[in-house]
Amino acid sequence: MKRRVISQIFRKALLCSVAIACIYSAAFSQQCETAFDFTEWSLEGTADGDWQVAGPNDVVNTSYILPATFFVNKQKLINVFIKGTMSVETGSDDDFVGIVFGYQNPKTLADDNQYQFYLFGWKGGTGSLNGYQAKEGFRLSLYNGFINMADQEKYFWGQVEKSPQRRLFDKKYGDTLGWVNSREYLFELFYSSNRIRISIDGKMIFEREGCFPAGKFGFYCMSQTLTRFMDFTYRSFIDFVPQPTSVCPGEKIYFNAFDLNCSVLPDFIESMNWDFGDGQSASVINPEHTYSEAGEYRVELIVDKTGGCSDTIIKTVTVKPKPTVDIGDDTLVPACSSITFDAGNPGSSYAWSGGQVSQATELAVGNTDTLVWVVVDKNGCLAGDTLAVQVEGNDLHPNG
Repeated sequence: MKRRVISQIFRKALLCSVAIACIYSAAFSQQCETAFDFTEWSLEGTADGDWQVAGPNDVVNTSYILPATFFVNKQKLINVFIKGTMSVETGSDDDFVGIVFGYQNPKTLADDNQYQFYLFGWKGGTGSLNGYQAKEGFRLSLYNGFINMADQEKYFWGQVEKSPQRRLFDKKYGDTLGWVNSREYLFELFYSSNRIRISIDGKMIFEREGCFPAGKFGFYCMSQTLTRFMDFTYRSFIDFVPQPTSVCPGEKIYFNAFDLNCSVLPDFIESMNWDFGDGQSASVINPEHTYSEAGEYRVELIVDKTGGCSDTIIKTVTVKPKPTVDIGDDTLVPACSSITFDAGNPGSSYAWSGGQVSQATELAVGNTDTLVWVVVDKNGCLAGDTLAVQVEGNDLHPNG
């Protein structure tokens, strides 16, 4: 009777976030680009703000007030590439313009309010207000707390950092870094659950890795009038990274399309459908899958998005063949003899029951029955075989 024991080791892959370099590339390769419609946006924050919509994709802030004023969209966005032009059409001041994103609050118009968003602020020139200095250049901050009107100078004009109201992530100041009147600037924002990247006229200003939530997108002004934002669009994207990309039959591959630890799924996604290339499919966000046979598999993720747009992302995974191991059947041998076993699969790694690590091994047989086994590692895939060596004349085998 032949007895065989096949050893399998399942390596557990760690679930990780979408690889940043891949998702950044995906933002430019996918097709779904949408123009913002400013007629659907709304004023948030101070009730004194005045944003005049000149067209579906043309808005001007006409309010010259100290409190920060925001004009934001309705949709919560994440995994988007946003671009458009911004300009200041007056020579009478050099204060703050900018962008808000990941926007959660304020939801009401009030002098004292709860703030929660990321703010890219751009100052046209250095200036002071009530003891707080604002330098020419750029800032990137997180606001996440209650701020009353009296403290707006401290947290929005000045550089005061106090948790949770404000965290100043990064800054770049200099005499040539302020905006210039009557000049159009191309603004670009890459915003995913794991990365922020902001550029002006193709030059990267800030880049930050972390864990970021979905939120509204909008425009910001403070003590600056006649600021125009035009032709803003967003390109939504999803990518996935197989972890790992090469496995053995029966081992799991994790397909990580979105980091749910950082953000809810963006509003633009209507459905996600997976084809694993082996006749199996799924419709969850981050599936896991095992393949039973070796081969190259073409994995497709089809993402249906709002507006009737659809993107298909394709990756290839490799399932390596397991070694075939056969050291023979159970056998009966004379006492005080020897027998040689060969595990095959040249060039592999071997582990024999007797401690040998070569392809073949010789067993010296005494007067005792022995169980012989081997495990073969071929390119990271394991298989094994076991047999019993019985000794002739042993009382346990009267028929030997």
